[in-house]
Amino acid sequence: MLRVTAFPAREGDCLAIEYGDASNPFRILIDGGRAQTYQDYLKPWLAKIPPEQRRLDLFVITHIDRDHIDGALKLAQDSDFALHVCDVWFNGWYHLSGNRPPGPQIAVLAPRAGEALTKAIMARGWAWNEAFDRGAIAIGDASPPVTKALPGGANIRLLSPDMAKLAALEAVWERECRRAGLLQGGGPVLRPRQQQLARPETIETLQALADRKTDVDSGLPNGTSIAFILEYDGRKILFAADAHPDRLLASLRAHYGSEPLRLDLLKVPHHGSRANVTKMLCQSLDVCAALISTNGDMFGHPDAEAVARLALTQRDPGRIHFNYSSKTTKFWGELSNLRLDVSYPKPDEEGWCVLEFCEDGTVQRL
Repeated sequence: MLRVTAFPAREGDCLAIEYGDASNPFRILIDGGRAQTYQDYLKPWLAKIPPEQRRLDLFVITHIDRDHIDGALKLAQDSDFALHVCDVWFNGWYHLSGNRPPGPQIAVLAPRAGEALTKAIMARGWAWNEAFDRGAIAIGDASPPVTKALPGGANIRLLSPDMAKLAALEAVWERECRRAGLLQGGGPVLRPRQQQLARPETIETLQALADRKTDVDSGLPNGTSIAFILEYDGRKILFAADAHPDRLLASLRAHYGSEPLRLDLLKVPHHGSRANVTKMLCQSLDVCAALISTNGDMFGHPDAEAVARLALTQRDPGRIHFNYSSKTTKFWGELSNLRLDVSYPKPDEEGWCVLEFCEDGTVQRL
């Protein structure tokens, strides 16, 4: 089996991958969405796993934005909930300059490294960046492409971050950790971004949207996103987190060459932001299906330009799966005159998207 589940994470990400024997699959968890995502959806999902099988073979916490890390922090701090984690991939303060965290025997952390998540990981005794010898999860400037083997015959090809993007966050780490709620006194009120919805009515207007010149993401926390391609049983799935498009493009070429890469599924970067879903990135991919995770409430994602770029470069018939039916997603399903195939959750399953990879090569929404 191979299955990807997007949990209701509001404007954020919380994703599970299951592969292997259906009776006891290997599991990867990527991020935890908001705190309520863990309490209402992720914890009950984990609790259904028999206690003797309740493990995460890999827990990836991509970066320190609140819509990715809140629920992950709640999971790590929930010491009463028995869960075995084989390895956590998370770049903390120690890793910004390529260092290793202290061993578990060191009880007192350096003040600037005393983030809540670092403390929780160490308190649980979970292995931390073990696959990277406890060092930074990053691509070296002159290093060959990084590939890591997982149990059960899966491989991960690392796409982001690089050490330059990690080092750039060092000067503002304390401020960003405070914003992410990892230090006391953090969590400013976020101002929702108002998006003027563009409703393309023809292929020409869709093309005009895709061609529109837009800014490219330069946010420091986003640049440190852990992004990768999971390869299993001949399938390729790109989990892009909020990674910068320049880093993704460079890594894709290093791993696979310059031809468009066929993907069975693209977890669309940064919830469908036009600053991350660039035309050049889309043209470098041959996508069978795409998944966009967001309710659009806070930042108005996905942007129309991003959806247009995906629609025009996907393999025909490609499909875009939304885990929420919102004002920024639902109108796409009403545009019958465009080459666009979209899917939405059932009315009683808002926020969920469960994708099963079938033997015939298709991806089916459950």
